[in-house]
Amino acid sequence: MGAARGAAHFQPLTPHSRFNQPKVLSHMVALRELFFTDAGLMSLIVILFICGMAVWFGRFFAKKMAESQPPADSPPAQPLN
Repeated sequence: MGAARGAAHFQPLTPHSRFNQPKVLSHMVALRELFFTDAGLMSLIVILFICGMAVWFGRFFAKKMAESQPPADSPPAQPLN
């Protein structure tokens, strides 16, 4: 009797089920979710923002390091005695 009640709620996987797809197409599901869902688009925005920050910080720090180096024609610094 308990098994019959549980069996009424069981839904078998259909050929159209998302989880029943071949593994070859699983990356297409991930790309579809990345580009066409709200959470995927927000994730894409964050990923692009972080990559942009990495480029900006790299250029910023490279510029600051180049500014802090003394010119090549200046004499070496004398130690303080």
